[in-house]
Amino acid sequence: MLLRQIIRSILTFILALLLTPVASALTVIDQSQSIGGSGFCRINSTDLCGQSFQQSQSNISGAGIFLNPYYVGTDNITISIYQTYSTNPSGLIATGTSGVVNQNSGWVDVSWSPVATTPFSEYYIVLSSNNGQLVASGITGNNYSLGAALAYGYDESHYGSWDLAFRTYYDDAYVAPGVVAPVPEPQTYAMLLAGLGLIGFTTRRKKHNFIA
Repeated sequence: MLLRQIIRSILTFILALLLTPVASALTVIDQSQSIGGSGFCRINSTDLCGQSFQQSQSNISGAGIFLNPYYVGTDNITISIYQTYSTNPSGLIATGTSGVVNQNSGWVDVSWSPVATTPFSEYYIVLSSNNGQLVASGITGNNYSLGAALAYGYDESHYGSWDLAFRTYYDDAYVAPGVVAPVPEPQTYAMLLAGLGLIGFTTRRKKHNFIA
């Protein structure tokens, strides 16, 4: 009876692990430049304020920027990821829009379902909003070596020493399309069965000793 209860408890625990939901996107930071001492550019529909970067992981699940607190405004912010940047960015791979924020909101993050990326290839964050009142924070000094700030359609070479205060996210549970999720190896099942057998043996031995 005791053995059955132990086995039932173990199986219940294993089932709970299997049914535990995977952490949602926007949980792990990939790229980050967290210093933003100055206002770099207004966030509107025409200035194409943004940042080039290189994602180190095989997917991107969100991005964020830091607002400069000295420019008064209230708006939604759209953060988009493109493959190429110019006066007409192209190759949109992901986009998300925040709720209403203001200049005191600090970090503004958006998320989306994970999208596949090529590690250490260049991508571009491009910001937009409706009224252009909010300003993205940035700093000069080339703090982020894998990219630079962007504006007005000029590539990163134009603002080579500037970087936005930004961050990108990845989903560490992401499985690329066409890739089969890993299946537990036979050794895993063998260890589980061995553990159950050891529990059964120990229980029977204690029961035998008690009767004796």
